[in-house]
Amino acid sequence: MRGELINPPASVTKWREKVAEETKKNDIEGYENAILSIIWVETGGNEREFPDIMQASRITRKTA
Repeated sequence: MRGELINPPASVTKWREKVAEETKKNDIEGYENAILSIIWVETGGNEREFPDIMQASRITRKTA
């Protein structure tokens, strides 16, 4: 996939290295920005509020 994310917040870009590791491990290199986009849209990369940063497990947000 081509293209870069436009002005992603630090809360998303901090996941770039981990995403790169996982895409390599799962033989889907080249999809890093697509995955970071999902993280951005789903949770903004906020792992404190959303432990599942891609919202892939149907865990609901904690309310305190």
